[in-house]
Amino acid sequence: MGRNRVATFALFVQACRQSLVVYALTAAAREDGITQLVSYPDYVRSNKAGDRTGFRHIDSNVELLLRGEHGTNIVQSLITLLHDEDADNCTWLVKGFHNHIRDWWESLSERGQNNSSCHTTGISRDMYTKNHEAEFGAYQPMPNTAGGVRITRPDILHGSSERATKPRLAVFPWLCGIREDDGITLDNAQSENLNDISILHRDLASPNLSPSGRPNCYGRLSEPFAAAVKLPASSAIGDSLLGLRSWNDPMVRAERAILLGEDDAKAYALVQKTEERLLQSWRECFQVVVEEERQRFGEKSFFYCHERGLPRPPPTGDENVPEQIKG
Repeated sequence: MGRNRVATFALFVQACRQSLVVYALTAAAREDGITQLVSYPDYVRSNKAGDRTGFRHIDSNVELLLRGEHGTNIVQSLITLLHDEDADNCTWLVKGFHNHIRDWWESLSERGQNNSSCHTTGISRDMYTKNHEAEFGAYQPMPNTAGGVRITRPDILHGSSERATKPRLAVFPWLCGIREDDGITLDNAQSENLNDISILHRDLASPNLSPSGRPNCYGRLSEPFAAAVKLPASSAIGDSLLGLRSWNDPMVRAERAILLGEDDAKAYALVQKTEERLLQSWRECFQVVVEEERQRFGEKSFFYCHERGLPRPPPTGDENVPEQIKG
């Protein structure tokens, strides 16, 4: 499925998590009005042509979702990189499914198929049949442009095209709400909390749990990737999105008032200034990544081999070896 955990804190991923545009869109789309969010670090979707990529699911326990107890207000987002997507390389979903999810779940209950004991709900073919498609809608491709953002409600049935026909790279910012009652618990109480996330971003470490609260079953690095470099935040909001600054900080409040305010020109200027700083920081940090990776991995370094036109070295079994040079 192309879940790349080595890239969890790659510079381009850290930059995506600080995006003021993604933050503003997510905050505006939340039904509960919460604007205090934090980016939950997760894997990067990285596929090559021929990879099996198909799945169908809802990123929540449907039974608890319908009761308002699990992921009810999470707005899922995805940033597409590398290429414009097409129908064979994109997200597929059922439009307007939030209007039908309860009726669909009740139809499964009548057949004894409403088993939702996990943190997410996988959808097999017999759980969404031709009759369901006729009544509630069929899966449709939702291709995104390179650099584009897809935003989805938590109660939308979605998945992916069956097999990649070209390279595909996508980042999931996972901007989760911070509950106002205690200021630490996130949308899913079963997931790691704000304090945990802050430490992960500080140390560039992988989480033990997914945003849904499920144990990290796709593998995680036992320690941060050896050549990982922390990308400085380019805004006060960027700090808060990483759990490194309080949302009550005066600088954060001032930026948020501009970004979510009525003056579009001021908001755009803030975004532009922030992105320019972010790009400059990325350029500076990338040079550090290159030198650090060369020093740490020597002749097995990706940059060492790439610059000399050498083939990738054989795998060592060391999980801290960059994914790019594994066999």
